[in-house]
Amino acid sequence: MSNKTKALLVLFFGIIIGAPSPALTKIGLKEIPPYTFTFIRFIISSIFIIPFFLKQRIVLNKSLIKLLLFSFLPIINIIFYVQGIKITTANSTMLIQSVIPIITAIFSFIVIKEKISNIKWLAISFGLLGTWYTILLPAIETNSISGNMYGNILILLGAIVYCLYMVLLKKAQRTHSMITIVSMMIFAGLLVFSLLSLTEKFDYSLMMNNVSNLAKLSLFYLALTITIGSYLLSQYRIKLAGPVAASLDFYLGPPVGYLFSYILLGEILTPGLLIGTILVLTSVVFVTYSK
Repeated sequence: MSNKTKALLVLFFGIIIGAPSPALTKIGLKEIPPYTFTFIRFIISSIFIIPFFLKQRIVLNKSLIKLLLFSFLPIINIIFYVQGIKITTANSTMLIQSVIPIITAIFSFIVIKEKISNIKWLAISFGLLGTWYTILLPAIETNSISGNMYGNILILLGAIVYCLYMVLLKKAQRTHSMITIVSMMIFAGLLVFSLLSLTEKFDYSLMMNNVSNLAKLSLFYLALTITIGSYLLSQYRIKLAGPVAASLDFYLGPPVGYLFSYILLGEILTPGLLIGTILVLTSVVFVTYSK
């Protein structure tokens, strides 16, 4: 099986498991404060990843410390993400995140000097236009189902940070295993959100009785399937096809994600979101496949 075929299979699987993530996150955040919710998520992830991490031959050196510092980038993304999705819609979140391959292409041009043709620059411009249109949509359509402008901006800021992480991850894979990279990210998240959760009031003793089973399910799903599974799949795609190709699930995922948002949250696509989707996804196709 060729690397291209492997990358496509991994991409398809990543889309299936990643699509419910925004809707499940919103369900969990309705009952648990955002930083506390994410802290618990990283506790669960740590419990499951530590046995695999301990099997790695870890040497405390400059390279490992550099990896740990570098691992705070996706954590910054998650900080923006949980605050943003709490006040905006899951559909708006998925559409804004679908611009990640475009931003990744720009960072690839800046950081690793990847060439971008004129047609790609034109497509990038349309994609960014669609993104800003989506961000400003709450002011245009003036209804709650179009999301929240401030929340949309937070989602975009998180996406920008995550794109930088995706590009830099290619270099980290040369000296560290995928398990080590994911573990460092989880440990960084555990540290950051253990401190941030102190700023929120939440009685952990009430977790079993006062939190719904669906919210608990969302915690375990995000901790295992997204924090561990999806991040490992992203790394594998970067290894096979590079950072831009690895981020394609963010633009292929929305159609599936919209379905989960409708089923789990009752969110519907507005005309404005549909226009934004066409603008962004069309531009991403050109950025990805044009020469």
